[in-house]
Amino acid sequence: MANKNLIFVHGMGEGEYQNSYLNLYTLISKRYFEFHNIELNNRYNFIKDINWSIGTDRLQLNIFNRIFPYTNYNSDPISASGVSDLIELGKEIGTRLRNFVHFYIGDVIAYTTMHDNKIRENYIKSIVPYVTKPFTIIAHSLGSVIFNDILYHTKIWKSYKTYLSKGLTVEEFELYNKMNLTNKVNTIKKFDDFVTEVQKNFENFVSLGSPIGLFLQQDLSKFGEIPHGYANSPLTEGLNQFWYNIYNDDDYFSYPVEPFFNDPKSKTKQTIFDLKVSNSMSLKAHGKYWDDQNVANHITRIL
Repeated sequence: MANKNLIFVHGMGEGEYQNSYLNLYTLISKRYFEFHNIELNNRYNFIKDINWSIGTDRLQLNIFNRIFPYTNYNSDPISASGVSDLIELGKEIGTRLRNFVHFYIGDVIAYTTMHDNKIRENYIKSIVPYVTKPFTIIAHSLGSVIFNDILYHTKIWKSYKTYLSKGLTVEEFELYNKMNLTNKVNTIKKFDDFVTEVQKNFENFVSLGSPIGLFLQQDLSKFGEIPHGYANSPLTEGLNQFWYNIYNDDDYFSYPVEPFFNDPKSKTKQTIFDLKVSNSMSLKAHGKYWDDQNVANHITRIL
């Protein structure tokens, strides 16, 4: 077993995503050996079993089959590249676009509801076994947005605990309200342990095609009335934590993050970086990060 973990996390509507992970991991491994003359798996364990949408996948399929019983949906992976291929070929356009809207946009709607449908809870439960070692997390699309939220909550956990100690109920506590957790004592202890491990072992956050700019629109007070405000970094100052955001201008879901998180007047060390790639000039772009050698090169340098 290696002494570090490399954790891969899927994005919205990605179905059987583990093959995509293997594609990118193989590219990284090859370049890593060229750079360091050592096999990647000697230093990093390949973690590919994270699934934050395990509950909503079933719900989405049930709703889809009830409302559109005659629509030709199958269980094959639904990917941005698959949708664009069919559009370009002019086949089953209506059906595939319906699938895309329901299963991609459906994930976003499921996560942004008040209780987030246990998505954040499932995410945390999935990664708990792997945060006990130094780890880097590579998260695509909506998966990067959710990890950003989780990481931010670990950063501010101590101040939240202060509120809890003053008698607020779990229902009044934003984090647990969203996570649908009910046992106050056990929940606090478990999250205490999780925060401790994350703060000790988290090293790098690599976001691929992150739509975080869309989610920043939720904060009118910071970006609406005060157009030059900056978002709160999920990274804890003083720790050796970094966020590398890999994006493509032709991927209409992805956004740079430096303009939102890096205040040029700040005197602190820069820890958030945008890395631009050009992996496709079509609707395929959002799904092409997994097969892009330039993406693998960036990640190899990070590791």
